[in-house]
Amino acid sequence: MLWAAREMLDVHRQMQAGLDKYRKGEVVVLDFWATTCGPCRNDLPVAESFHQDAKDSGIVVIGVHAAGTEKPEIEEFAKKLGLTYPIVVDTEPPPKQLGFGLLAVQLGVHGIPYSFAIDPQGRIAAHGSLREVLSKARELANKPTKE
Repeated sequence: MLWAAREMLDVHRQMQAGLDKYRKGEVVVLDFWATTCGPCRNDLPVAESFHQDAKDSGIVVIGVHAAGTEKPEIEEFAKKLGLTYPIVVDTEPPPKQLGFGLLAVQLGVHGIPYSFAIDPQGRIAAHGSLREVLSKARELANKPTKE
């Protein structure tokens, strides 16, 4: 299922409010990608496999597709690849500002693929390549939470 990034992620609050419905003590992995990005296509099966393995362990994977592609095209692409984790479409960046989308600009994403691990408190705990971020996400999910 696809949503506009603004509908799900509140970029002006650094995701604090927008991810609350996912967070609730969970680790969130944000994976920025696009259908036209070759390296992204290589990462998507890795993200899906991780999603399948980790979905019951307190980790949520969310794909963030770059702005500028129509939702039906992304849905068809995701269906062909068997992607079952939530995917949002970033909104266009402000005029005269280059970037993959508003959320990508807010988070300083200058190239894709690019991923973030967000800890259960809503803080960015890791960013970079998908594999590095997934490793950190597993580590965070296995940490005992402080009450």
